[in-house]
Amino acid sequence: MDKKKIEVTIVFVILLFSISVASDITAVTWNPVIRLTTEDGYIYNDRYPRIAVDSTGDPHMVWLGHDGGNHKVYWQNPDILSPVLVSDHPDNWLRDSTDPQIAVDGDGNSYVVWKGGSGVYADDEIYWAKVNASGVPGDVLKISRHPDGLSWLDQNPRIAVDSLRNSYVVW
Repeated sequence: MDKKKIEVTIVFVILLFSISVASDITAVTWNPVIRLTTEDGYIYNDRYPRIAVDSTGDPHMVWLGHDGGNHKVYWQNPDILSPVLVSDHPDNWLRDSTDPQIAVDGDGNSYVVWKGGSGVYADDEIYWAKVNASGVPGDVLKISRHPDGLSWLDQNPRIAVDSLRNSYVVW
């Protein structure tokens, strides 16, 4: 009987495991744990991890981290040494960001969407940003289109990317 090897990657914001399992489940090996976030420093209270894998098999992750003021969206892959703040924009000075989602194109660029608060009102907006393959985030764009200050509760964003690097967002 020919055994096939399957590799599964599991992320728990703080830990990244890689497990290889033979089809008959007799051989299990664990790769070393890679810690992606910090407990003692700048970012804490991490939650809501999401993962997407690029065409070379590298995982790209987003999650919420608390910076002492509110929750913000962070991005990282194992090749980047420090988490990258994605949700840094003028609307996000008072309210939490939440529900981050990620998709990756064939070139290793990440596309991130999340729900963020706009100012002091109960005005949830949907935001989008691109993080290039080197881990450099682009400008944050508000993609929900109603006027600011209205109590529209835009929530639950989802994102996909096609082979031409076009991103598609629903909420």
